[in-house]
Amino acid sequence: MDDIGLKGTKNGVLLTALSGNCDILVTGDTNLGNQQNLDRFDLAVVLIHPARLVLEQIKPLIPLAIAAFPTAPKHAVTTVGLPRPARGPRAAARPEEPTESS
Repeated sequence: MDDIGLKGTKNGVLLTALSGNCDILVTGDTNLGNQQNLDRFDLAVVLIHPARLVLEQIKPLIPLAIAAFPTAPKHAVTTVGLPRPARGPRAAARPEEPTESS
């Protein structure tokens, strides 16, 4: 983003600036789709979601992200890597297993 003058820009301003000028935004921000109404922006979002957002875990996902470009729908997040984390109350929370005390 630095090379196009958008480094440090808030998500809404960034998406507005890219909308209609870029086809795809590649990000590691797992909250972007929950924080923004993507219907307002004319671009697709590809989320690279490794277990940890560190280079050695991001690099293997780059070919998968690029492969997702042709089918990534606009106004939506396409995730490569781990599934997007669920938001809200745990719908399928399991009760805690009893632990053995000594």
